[in-house]
Amino acid sequence: METICSRYYDIVYKISSLTGMWPYLKPKTRIFRITLLTIILLTILIPQIAYQFMCKKSLHCTLQAMTAYLLSFVALLKVYTFQFNIHTIKDLTQHLLCDWKELNTYEEYEIMKSYAANGRRFSLIYSVYCFAAIIVFMSMSLIPHTLDIILPLNESRPILPPYRGYYFVDIQEHFFQIFWHAIVAWEIVIAGIIAHDCLFVTYVEHVCSKFAITGFHYEHLFHDCKNKMEIVSSINPDDITIYYKRVAFLVRKHREALEYAQLLEDTFTMPFAIQILIVTIGMSITLLQITQDKSDILEAARYVFYIGGQLIHLFFLSFEGQRLIDHSLQIRDKMYKSFWYKASMKLQKIIMLVMMKSLYPSFLSAGKVYIFSLQSFTMVKQEFHYYGLVKKLSSMSGQWPYQKPITKLFCMILMTLSTISVIIPQEVFQCTDLRKWYVSRVVEPTLASLEEFQERDSGWVLSPILNLTMNANKHNPLHAGCHIKLSREITFKRVVINVQTADNACFAWSVVAILHPAQKKIERESSTAKFVICDGNLQCIFQTLSSYMLTTITLVKLYTCYFNRCKIKVLIDQLFVDWNELETPEEYEIMERYAKNSRRYSLGYSLYYYFGVYTFISLSLVPQVLDVVLPLNESRPILPIYPGYYFVDERKYFFYIFSHAVMAWEIAVTVILSHDCMLLTYIEHICSIFTLVGFRFERLIYNNTMKMLHSRTSDMYCKQITFSVEISIFIIIIFLTFCHRFAQLIGETFSLTLTIQLALNTIMISITLLQVTQQQAGILELIRYMMYVIGQLIHLFCLSFEGQKLIDHSLQTRDKIYNSFWYETPLKSQKMFLFIMRKSFQPIFLSASKMYIFSMENFTMIVQTSISYFTVLSSLE
Repeated sequence: METICSRYYDIVYKISSLTGMWPYLKPKTRIFRITLLTIILLTILIPQIAYQFMCKKSLHCTLQAMTAYLLSFVALLKVYTFQFNIHTIKDLTQHLLCDWKELNTYEEYEIMKSYAANGRRFSLIYSVYCFAAIIVFMSMSLIPHTLDIILPLNESRPILPPYRGYYFVDIQEHFFQIFWHAIVAWEIVIAGIIAHDCLFVTYVEHVCSKFAITGFHYEHLFHDCKNKMEIVSSINPDDITIYYKRVAFLVRKHREALEYAQLLEDTFTMPFAIQILIVTIGMSITLLQITQDKSDILEAARYVFYIGGQLIHLFFLSFEGQRLIDHSLQIRDKMYKSFWYKASMKLQKIIMLVMMKSLYPSFLSAGKVYIFSLQSFTMVKQEFHYYGLVKKLSSMSGQWPYQKPITKLFCMILMTLSTISVIIPQEVFQCTDLRKWYVSRVVEPTLASLEEFQERDSGWVLSPILNLTMNANKHNPLHAGCHIKLSREITFKRVVINVQTADNACFAWSVVAILHPAQKKIERESSTAKFVICDGNLQCIFQTLSSYMLTTITLVKLYTCYFNRCKIKVLIDQLFVDWNELETPEEYEIMERYAKNSRRYSLGYSLYYYFGVYTFISLSLVPQVLDVVLPLNESRPILPIYPGYYFVDERKYFFYIFSHAVMAWEIAVTVILSHDCMLLTYIEHICSIFTLVGFRFERLIYNNTMKMLHSRTSDMYCKQITFSVEISIFIIIIFLTFCHRFAQLIGETFSLTLTIQLALNTIMISITLLQVTQQQAGILELIRYMMYVIGQLIHLFCLSFEGQKLIDHSLQTRDKIYNSFWYETPLKSQKMFLFIMRKSFQPIFLSASKMYIFSMENFTMIVQTSISYFTVLSSLE
């Protein structure tokens, strides 16, 4: 046994022992080696974090720093995954070693040996690749030094650091010390990553070998006695008992393999979820860096190496996950290829149970969201293919009914906090008249302190202060007789006050009085953190209402799905049950066509909203871009991303506010999309059910009528046909009843949400149209308002379009019955047809609390109503 371990698991054993991840190490030895590895990793991570803080406000520098320390976080996560699960890792290793001892035949040994050899081969290739890749990646920083010797220039080439980090010393002077530290430290850290991945692959290969051995025995279960199986099953009870014991033994082995795979999945699913998230962010940032014009050829080459390494790492994990899926499914195939049909009935039932258990594969996942397989690696998933987009959106927003309660609650809290982070700045946004602000904040306090000011005998009176002159042509910083901290806008005017004074109050008041004259123009002024105080200014009220109404809709949609999660689960269960009840290829094509429509609509709807939100928010960057492309004497006014107050200087922290707005609104839009795409999917599905019902009526009446017309010679045969028609009609009626209940459940689930949404949409369209007509609105504001109105109209149009489809499809049942040969059917069948046609006179519809029915006709009515409200509001203005 020791020979086998030293032969097939020597690489994994050596690397994991050196990094302190081998589960059979002594506790003190393991703690010492893990501590040493952690300290070495911190010597890398601390300079990376320091470099991040050195970036300050540079977004390009921040992204460069993130690509460095994200990999360090992955390494730290991999190392401590084993430490926090050391007992589970020990159990997995113990099972691996015990399974070698339980091998009974030469074939079993050869199978186990082949998979162990695969694991060793992978570990060797993976280790050599990782160690060599780190050396090559780091050594690229030597190229500028080498070129300075081979092809010298007038000055030294810029230094290319081994990785983005700040070492608190001159990198030019201490370059080679930093380089050798990077090589040694990263090789040690990579050893920890290799130990984690190689142990994981070893476990996966071992469980695949267990499945392969079990499948081999099932395939050869009746091999030795296949010529006398019929005699065994009917005469010799002793041999039957042997087969029962053999099958029971294989069932136990199959269960052990499933439990081993499940233990492996439970141990690594959450760490892999975090790793996938970090890797996805890192790859996205790196691809962005490659597209930057500032990146030279060496930087671009290193980024390509970085992405290639991440893809290879993900490919190896996906490849092993695919092997586990394939091996867990091959049990049923090997059982099916055996002579199971010659066994006794009791033995066949046992085998059927095992085959049913093998219908669902074992898999490895990242947080139960991403399944490691080659299909997932290429982002083409077979499972839930047509509803994959809806599932992903719903899972991200916590609205997928099959999520674990903890996961669902976490996603809901995250979405709620993100939406609240948008609402709070909107609620504290305050609109005031600048003239009132100037009088209350400047003039009145100054006049109130004027008596005390004159009592100090400073020699100044109010008139000379107001007559101070300013020379704006001097390009010098602001100078005065005393230092007074002024705002950034005043300082950048580069003015000189032609007076020197030691009176701080006098000088401060003079600057404020000159640079901030009273204006009657109404502008936005973000002030204290309290609810909206517009002082009766309707324009201000409308401006804030149009913003946070959308966030209110987001919360309504989010919690509608949460509080109705049981109903939504019933709807999804019924959706998949209907797929399983399809009988013919034609029915499958009908269902597939509508499923493709729903997927196509969901994809187009999602892309439009994501792109629309990003475009809407990015319009606030136009003034900054114009300041660079077409500069003026002074900076253009900031165009706020949306009316809100962030408790900081908007100009100073503009890009931070912009980044928060992009992320928060994209998350909020995800909530809206998951709600709407789920509703759209349900409506398309129920339309497909109505189409199936009509198709079954047409086929039923046509086929059976033709049989009766061509076989009137036999009354018994006609009675049989009549009976089959009645039974088929009865089944279709039940199917149609379920269809009506499905539509009713949709209405009960989404009716209240649609009512609130419809009311707010009407108000928002009216208010936004009013903002468009305001003379004070600039061209950028007009573009944003028009985009906002168009977005609301498209949203309402999509709902009305789907509602109209539901009405049309629910009415088409009677038309298809009427256009068929119903008059050729028996009288009893005709009465049943009349009952169904009478039922179909009342359409199924999607409504908002039974007050508004979503249809194309009512869509135009809503637009007219919004315009009417707009007219009323404009008259108030």
